[in-house]
Parts: sequence; C-alpha cells; structure tokens
Amino acid sequence: MRFVLVDKIVEIEPGKRARGYRNLSPDADYYQDHMPAYPVEPGVLILESMAQLGGRLVQQSVKAASGRDVLPMLAMVNAAEFRRPVRPPCRLDVSAEVLSLRTTRARVSAAAHVDGQPVAAATITYVLVGLDHDAVGIGLENVSVIREWGHRTWTEMTDVDADERPTAGAADATRRGE
Repeated sequence: MRFVLVDKIVEIEPGKRARGYRNLSPDADYYQDHMPAYPVEPGVLILESMAQLGGRLVQQSVKAASGRDVLPMLAMVNAAEFRRPVRPPCRLDVSAEVLSLRTTRARVSAAAHVDGQPVAAATITYVLVGLDHDAVGIGLENVSVIREWGHRTWTEMTDVDADERPTAGAADATRRGE
C-alpha cells in the first residue's frame, strides 16, 4: 500500500492556501475491518490527507519565500474535530491555509469536506527538516532519494513539474492544457 493520501492538488498558492482531493473507494482493504457492512474512513487517514496537503503547501511556501528545500514533518495536531462519518465511495476535498511560517516550524489550518459538507478540521504544526547541508538525522546519502520521491509524487499530484513554482490554479491550468 502506498501512503500518499492526496490524489490531486488542484490549487496551490505558496504562502497562502492549497486545495486537493482524494477519491475514496469502497474496495480499500481496511474497510473490511473498519467497519464490516458499514465502511467508514478512519479519522486518522482523513487527518493524514489534510497533513499531507498542508505539508506540500508548507514545502512550496518555504521554497518560494527563501529557496530552501525542506521536508515538513508532522510535529503536532491541535483542535482536531471529526464532524460526521465519511463513507465511500466519495471524494474527500481537503484544504489548507498557512497560519505561520518560520525557519524551523510552520503551522496550517486544514479542513476536509464531502459534498460541500464539513467532515473534519485541525490545526497542524510541522517541524522543517532542511534537505541541504543541514540534513540533520536524514543523512546526506538519503537526501537524493527523498528529493526524487518528492519530485515524483508532486508531479503525480499536480501535473506540474516539482521544480516549477506553482501559482494559484497552476495545477488546474496545466491539466486543461493552458
């Protein structure tokens, strides 16, 4: 199982906001146990979708602001709320807004909706691990692997090359061939 829980990023505006989605299929293996005969998306996976979108927003925001290449790592979740069960099949729309961006930390407000109805929200804090000369704990030998993975998954999620600095709606415009 891959652990990329955002299918597409449809809008990203570094320093401000991002929107994306994940299509939930009733065929996912974990629904056999969560819950039999009444599949419900686990709240932790909804939260992870929001955290992954927020992490991509933070990563692009830092790159746009300073040129630094960072790996946002989940540090804290505050005020998480789950408002109603999410049942497949459906599209889970996720959004994130930058609340603060510092040298070593960032915080976003994230939300999830299904059919326009709110299903979850949280404030998410990340610690920013540099992917350059200060790749503490990662090991410089692993940085190229992480960068390649980041480039590949970014391109899959947005249809925009990871080296480009996207603007609001860039992913949508690229998909439409503009």
